[in-house]
Amino acid sequence: MLKRLENKLMMLKAVLALLKQNSETFNAVAAMAGLIAKLDALIAQIELLRQITESDNTGITAEKDAQEEALIEKAYELSSKDAFMKQIISKTIVKSICLCLTLGILVTACHNKKDIKRDPNSYYASVEKNGNHEVAIFDASKIRKKIRSPLSKFVDNCEMICLETSDASMLSELARYAVSDNYLCVGGSGMPAKLFKRDGSFICDVGRIGQGPGEYSFEPSQIKLDEKNNSIFIIPAFNVDRILHYDLAGNFVGSIPLLYKSLKARILINADTITIMSMVADEKTPIVYQQTFEGKLIQKLPVIKSLIIRGGYDNEILSSISPDYDLYITAFDTLFHYNPKQNAIEPKLVSSPIPHRFMLVLRELPDYYFGRIHVKKNECEYDRLDVMINKETFEVNLYEIVNDFYGRIPVKSLHGCSEGMFIASTPAFELMNDIKELLKENKLNAQDKQKLKNILIHLHENDNDVVFIGS
Repeated sequence: MLKRLENKLMMLKAVLALLKQNSETFNAVAAMAGLIAKLDALIAQIELLRQITESDNTGITAEKDAQEEALIEKAYELSSKDAFMKQIISKTIVKSICLCLTLGILVTACHNKKDIKRDPNSYYASVEKNGNHEVAIFDASKIRKKIRSPLSKFVDNCEMICLETSDASMLSELARYAVSDNYLCVGGSGMPAKLFKRDGSFICDVGRIGQGPGEYSFEPSQIKLDEKNNSIFIIPAFNVDRILHYDLAGNFVGSIPLLYKSLKARILINADTITIMSMVADEKTPIVYQQTFEGKLIQKLPVIKSLIIRGGYDNEILSSISPDYDLYITAFDTLFHYNPKQNAIEPKLVSSPIPHRFMLVLRELPDYYFGRIHVKKNECEYDRLDVMINKETFEVNLYEIVNDFYGRIPVKSLHGCSEGMFIASTPAFELMNDIKELLKENKLNAQDKQKLKNILIHLHENDNDVVFIGS
């Protein structure tokens, strides 16, 4: 069979498998149930023709090949051009799987990990074998348990840093973090990045908000600290066509031009390679490419039309900046890894559709995937589901995490985690309120109570943010 037809058939099988896996959702719609049945029958006919062709000893198979091609084209047209099917595919998991197959990825039968005892009261993601790696697919509507986990389950230690309080050092809505042995650089809303020592003492601003040399608009999208080489790298928030380079005194060193301009980007900077993961809006910019600091292209992915954003800046591109080159775009349902050896992106985690979902974020730490799902209750309210998936067992739970290094303070988000580290910040007044509530509940042991009281003594409600770093 021609490679083109082979790829189409693989895609159709994956679409069909996924539709069947979510049959309760799709079969509830009469039109969809009929389309699934038609697609199933066509693929069965294709497989029958293939068996007949392979056993044909006459050598005259051109007619059967033509019939097979016609059936494949008919099935492909049914799954991709029928108005109702197209609407469903564009908004659900099928879109992600079709995308994976467009990239040359074959997803095969579901399997379970060997020698892992399963809790009958828990829900587990299905796991699809994809060459040498696995794709986890979870349905948040099937989760059965909510667990409370200590932070020590994810990191071995945790450091609390009270940032210096002064007019120059104050921050608002911290969202970007970079950590090195002796420094902490953070970015807040609508202000330049600020550099601190690891003891919290303020050093300087890094760059300025503006349009001139060494300036960036709005706020940093990403910060990278390279203490060994006396360097700080700032990635602008929008229209990313350069990396801004500063020294550890906040002085502007110069710009590193990028080969392509991205709406938004996440960038991994290594000793001699820059890996750019882009949110793209045209057919010229690759979603991932690598270049040198001097601007020489190392390699790039071919243009992937399925990943072109058609709505401007309202989507986000996210990455935990891990050694696995994780990549997530909020317009889609799939967390990818970029494989530089194969120059390919590989799906790792996929979220099945649930009714009324309007926001999904997928991230990861070394041993767990994390998801945050917002589900509409009505026009003004939504529920937030925080989901945790164990990478070893694929058990899926709703979760809340408490910082057991500091008196079981609630951890409100894991989405600032970067480079395999837990990083989170809390405004001082919010942290004080959390501590007071915990002490009021009177459920803590004496040691945890004393930890919290010691923190409370040293905080004032107008203080700068408090940052927690775990590794």
